[in-house]
Amino acid sequence: MSIVKPEDDKAVEARIKKTNEALLRPGIKREEVTACYDKWAKTYDEDVLQRIPASSRTSCRVLDVAAGTGCMGQHLRREGFR
Repeated sequence: MSIVKPEDDKAVEARIKKTNEALLRPGIKREEVTACYDKWAKTYDEDVLQRIPASSRTSCRVLDVAAGTGCMGQHLRREGFR
């Protein structure tokens, strides 16, 4: 997993906002939800990781409840989370 560079913060925020707005659209169909998550899966792990500063990672507690791509807990551990 590669780390998103700090200069990409705005791009990550924009991507998350756009995805959430699409998913919360009234009347969205199941197929559209699936397509949104399929598209976001390509960057999901990096997007989540980018939201927590490296300096805070050893003091953060993480509960991976299988709500992502399935490997997030392992990725977070490698990135310094405990």
